[in-house]
Amino acid sequence: MENVHKNIHGGGRDAARIDILPISELRFYEKNPRKNSGAVDYVKASIEKFGFKVPVIVDYSRNVICGHTRILAAKSLGLSEVPCIIASDLTDAQVKAFRLADNRVAEFSKWDKKLLNDEIEDLKIDCDFDMGDFGFDDKFMGNLDFAVECSEDDEHEKQNETGVNAKCAKKIIVECSSESERQMILETLSSLGVVCKLVG
Repeated sequence: MENVHKNIHGGGRDAARIDILPISELRFYEKNPRKNSGAVDYVKASIEKFGFKVPVIVDYSRNVICGHTRILAAKSLGLSEVPCIIASDLTDAQVKAFRLADNRVAEFSKWDKKLLNDEIEDLKIDCDFDMGDFGFDDKFMGNLDFAVECSEDDEHEKQNETGVNAKCAKKIIVECSSESERQMILETLSSLGVVCKLVG
């Protein structure tokens, strides 16, 4: 915790300063393992609706650490400048690690079905937002794995015939290339006692 406070308060004023930099000065990291093209339209819609609220993070040489997709979205909107934080307090090794960590840690989050649906419904009443513009379309909502978190008490719940705790079961989506393949998978899973539901 001491290191966290040191990094926030002791990294120097430049570590937390936001500068408006020309996109032409920013350098994409060529070895970036994260593929961002599929997210550009959604980020573009977010910037159009809410403005550019999350700065790009670059190192002292203007190499992009975090924000590749935001830059692509900004360029598609015709912007020539974007807000940036220059992480001059990070070593080269820390830059490489932070670039990977920033993309990875968000993947551990999950959605709560009820709370998400409540928020979406509230937005339909309170404003004219089409949340599909930001990726919350019918396909996304239908494919979400709304797993139920299990408490210690749940372990004592009666299990179904397959030995799976029904209260803690997870949903999966299986994509099939043909109707015959779908039927075969359905019959196979059903024979094992797995509850199946066709969604498309």
